[in-house]
Formats: sequence, structure tokens, C-alpha cells
Amino acid sequence: METSIVDRINGPLCETVTGQANCQELLEMLEQHNLFIVSLDDQREWYRYHHLFSEFLRRFFRQRYAGQSKELHVKAAHWIEEHGFLEEAVEQLFMNGHHHEAQAL
Repeated sequence: METSIVDRINGPLCETVTGQANCQELLEMLEQHNLFIVSLDDQREWYRYHHLFSEFLRRFFRQRYAGQSKELHVKAAHWIEEHGFLEEAVEQLFMNGHHHEAQAL
């Protein structure tokens, strides 16, 4: 659920957001079993959830864990920015209501 806050995910970003190890292997396993995840590149580095599944996860997360949302969005945005995707990091913050953090970036 926590990884649904971003539009695309890779192993290291997943590990940053969730605090869990071995995310790359989990993403690959999910894709191999056709479990609502799609590879975005030939290297199998970046993934996204099926759009309907992603929306379901996001709604469920907002309902159950609304208090954790800001922290996770900021964590994800900082990782994204540190890895050279500044525009995506700003969008991540801005689209999720973190205007001050987006402006700071």
C-alpha cells in the first residue's frame, strides 16, 4: 500500500518508502505472476501498478493510514529528487498537497 503513493516504483525507492529489504525481488515476482504490476522498461528496473489496482491501494491507504501519508510522500520525493528526477519530485509533493515542500525543492 505504501508504494502506491508514487506513480512508478523501483526496488530502491520501494525500500526507502517501506523500510523493507529485497523490494526488487518482490517487484519482479509480482510481475512474473501478473499480479497487477507492469514493467516500464526492458531492464525491469521501473514498475507501475495497474491503474485500477493503484487507485484502490491509494484510497485504502488514505482511509486507513492518513496520518502517515505526509511522511511517506516527503520520503519518496526526496529519494526521487536525489536520483535526478527533480520535476517528478516536485510533482509528487505538489499533487499531494505538500505545497511548501514542493516550493522548497
